[in-house]
Amino acid sequence: MTTPLWCLLFFAVWTVSVAFVGVAGARTLEVFAGRSRAHTFPGDVPHGPERYRRTMRAHANCVENLPVFAAVVVVAHLAGIASPSIDLAAQVVVVGRVAQTIIHIAAHTHTSVVLRAIAYGVQVLAFLAIAVEIVRA
Repeated sequence: MTTPLWCLLFFAVWTVSVAFVGVAGARTLEVFAGRSRAHTFPGDVPHGPERYRRTMRAHANCVENLPVFAAVVVVAHLAGIASPSIDLAAQVVVVGRVAQTIIHIAAHTHTSVVLRAIAYGVQVLAFLAIAVEIVRA
């Protein structure tokens, strides 16, 4: 398997892990502790502590960006286009995604928002770098 495909797999597992640990895990603890009932977590109404809500938004952001990353990685793979720069860009996406998620969950301050935006910008540039490599090939 190529480096970009490994990175895509990691991104997908990361996305599921954020949901499972940060969202489902928190909900399960609330239910088993008797503080909430299973049906009291409406998806369209903000609920829970701020960190929980940030985790939900961080997961949603992973879900929104996973298809973009998948598209460029799969197109490169199907076209048989591979290069060290694509490998590096895929790795940059993963590092940027993990950083953005951790920062998003950890805090909501001016600095954290700026750092999160930088991490996202780095990912977008890496998406574009892969796309440019595909077009050039």
